[in-house]
Order: sequence, then structure tokens, then C-alpha cells
Amino acid sequence: MDYKTFFSYNDICNRGYDLKVTGRLNQGDFVSIDAAVDDFLQEVFNSLYDLIESYKGKKWTRFFFEDMATEIDKELYPNAYEMQQTLKWALIEQSVFIYENGDVMTSGKVEPDKVGYSQKVIRKLWNSDLLG
Repeated sequence: MDYKTFFSYNDICNRGYDLKVTGRLNQGDFVSIDAAVDDFLQEVFNSLYDLIESYKGKKWTRFFFEDMATEIDKELYPNAYEMQQTLKWALIEQSVFIYENGDVMTSGKVEPDKVGYSQKVIRKLWNSDLLG
């Protein structure tokens, strides 16, 4: 699945973080900073997708994300709309967390005190019954 269905670069900018600032995201072998940002946001999306899948299973997670990728009428389906907003919030919050702290999952250094997920994200997903 593509992260662009769920959140965007502009959502991160609205939180006060410009992912395109020179030097903040290592471009590596990317042809442009836009490609580096795109890869970063896709990796954040994939990590939360995988986290939810580890708790809920492949089939449930696939159907859940397919449902969340559609436009949901807030008035007709308030619970589904709230879940969609929770998911978007979690993706944005996790993006900011990794941007500020680095991605422990991709680091070769073992640092037992570092965590891979924002505790605010974990708590919100847990309280929304997406984990567990």
C-alpha cells in the first residue's frame, strides 16, 4: 500500500517539520530530496502497517487498511471516521518521532534504551484496539 492514501508531506509540515531541509534526511543514492522524503514516509507507513499486522494478522490488517483508504462519511460512520483519523495521527506522530530520534530499526548500533516506536503512538493504537 502507498502511504499517500493516508497522509502526506504537507501533514508533517503542518506539525512544523520540513522534511526537505538540506541535511536532515540523508539523500544517499536518491536522485532528489523529494525521492528521499517519499521513501522516508513510505518506511514510516510500512513500519506501522507491520506493527498492526503483528497484532491483528495479515488478513485483518489488509482489510482494515483497505477500508481506511476510502473516504469515510463522518456523519454516517463516526466510529470508522475516528479510527481513520487515529491512524493518520499515528502516522504523522511516528514520522515526527523518527525524524527527531532516528530509526532504531535501521541502525547497526545496538542501543537497548532506544525504542523504535513513539510511546504516544503505541498508547493511542492500543487504546483504539488496533494493537491487542
